[in-house]
Amino acid sequence: MVAQHVSTGLLGTFLLVTSGRTRRIESLVSQRTAELADASARLIAKQAILTHAERIARLGSWETQPATGKTYWSAELFHILGVPPDQAAGVDRLLAAIHPDDRETLRAALNTVGNGGAATSVDVRLPERDGSSPIVHVSIEATRGADGVETLRGTLQDISERRAAEAHIHYLAHYDTLTGLPNRSLWASRASQALAFARRHQLKLAVLFLDLDNFKTINDTLGHPVGDRLLSSAAGRLSACLRDEDVLARIGGDEFVILLPKLNRSDDAAVVARKLLESLTQPFDIDGQELTVSTSIGIAVYPGNGSDIDVLLKHADTAMYGAKNEGRNDFRFFTPDMNSRVFARLKLENALRRAIERNELILEYQPQWEMPEQRLIGVEALVRWEHPERGRVTPLEFIPVAEESGLIHAIGDHVLRTACLQQAAWHAAGLRPVTIAVNISALQFRRQGFLERVRRIIDETGADPKGLDLELTESALMQPGPEIEAQLASLREMGFGLALDDFGTGYSSLAYLKRIPLTHLKIDRSFVQDLPGDAEDAAIATATLSIARDLGLAVIAEGVETPAQRDFLLTRQCRVMQGYLLSPPLPATAITQLLRDDQVGGPAARPP
Repeated sequence: MVAQHVSTGLLGTFLLVTSGRTRRIESLVSQRTAELADASARLIAKQAILTHAERIARLGSWETQPATGKTYWSAELFHILGVPPDQAAGVDRLLAAIHPDDRETLRAALNTVGNGGAATSVDVRLPERDGSSPIVHVSIEATRGADGVETLRGTLQDISERRAAEAHIHYLAHYDTLTGLPNRSLWASRASQALAFARRHQLKLAVLFLDLDNFKTINDTLGHPVGDRLLSSAAGRLSACLRDEDVLARIGGDEFVILLPKLNRSDDAAVVARKLLESLTQPFDIDGQELTVSTSIGIAVYPGNGSDIDVLLKHADTAMYGAKNEGRNDFRFFTPDMNSRVFARLKLENALRRAIERNELILEYQPQWEMPEQRLIGVEALVRWEHPERGRVTPLEFIPVAEESGLIHAIGDHVLRTACLQQAAWHAAGLRPVTIAVNISALQFRRQGFLERVRRIIDETGADPKGLDLELTESALMQPGPEIEAQLASLREMGFGLALDDFGTGYSSLAYLKRIPLTHLKIDRSFVQDLPGDAEDAAIATATLSIARDLGLAVIAEGVETPAQRDFLLTRQCRVMQGYLLSPPLPATAITQLLRDDQVGGPAARPP
């Protein structure tokens, strides 16, 4: 009994101990299972983060063990390569997904690393998709585990967008976005290389500097979009005249430069220049409008005109100004004396800037006479420059400089303001009113805010627009559109008379005469100077007078210098004239005296 009791006790103790150990083991197992589950969840979460990061970076990862055949491709790798996930992943499949022309490049890199070479990377293309071949960057490295098994692994990243951005940045840095031509930076780089070649092989090289003639007028009158399309079309024609090794660049505005390398003779540059001039002779069709543009070309030749590109470019620019100053639409080779002429022009421009600031610009007034009554009815305000050292500088000399430099706007405002103040002064003196005609350049008229500036000048001076005529050139009214016609209508509503100056010398289109609210036509002096002997001028003058009468417009003939001219115009019922036969331009004090004499019936108000 005792033994049985002891045996039962031992068994209970054993069972109790065993049960406790079991519970502890079960607890440890449960704890370990929870830890493993937690670790697995963290691993899955990290894998999800990695997968998301790879998707954002367009970066896939891969690895393979050549000895065992084990491979791994990330989901993003399948996506980048365009391979379905259910297809086999491995080196052969990777190579098959690459553009056929680049497979050997990748295969060689894999073999090099797999044979003990250093880690490397290559850029290869994928087969074409949607018209382009994506570019991928593949990195490759090899590691060997403790078991001696080698693993190749790496990444593959789609860098197409980065490459496109880099290409775009390179394009912006080296090419003109409007014409697609090289810009100054790229041109200079290629020119320097060509110059080095010319030195080594004792060849000549030419630099041509081109500036389109009167492009600024087209740009300002028809607008920048039309000007841009004209520039692009002109660039295409110029390019068609050149060899493959020649380099045409747009360096700003309407300026182009051309590099002509590998020349045997300087005359070869002249042959090209003539072709360039000829290429622009035919009109351009821009948005249904026929536009004509020419160019002035300056040529500098290595080695005679300079030994480096900057000097050659400067000398070609100087020669271009020489071509412009001598009539435009032509070319000139650089000569040393051109430097002094360009310097003189720059000096004149600087002096003109100071002249505006120092009030050296004055007005004279050329009388306009009503015939045959011989009555003073108006004056034309003409700007004059009294230079403190040179004396009087003619408008023919400084107005082109003012237009090219942009100073014409300040000069135009000054002329209008001075004329308005003079009108107010004559009115305050009790003199009878006469019309003052003020010339408005095409650049002034087309500049934004012109109408507002005119209103401000009238308000500030107290002038009466009904006693003012604004004389506009045909180029200012070329291809009038709704905005121009509205601006002209506003000027007429304010009271201004509107005269078309130099009628028949530029872009005459009789159609616009009935659309714009003109009050006067002016017969240009070029049609008057050979009257009455020149039959063609006589016909033009007669036709102009007839057109004006039919349209209800007044006519003023300018440049009347002989009795024969005056008499011819009188027989054609031209009633208003101006010119040196009747009176030269006079200072305001002389016009004041004419008006005073006229009021008392004195002879000073009568033309000869």
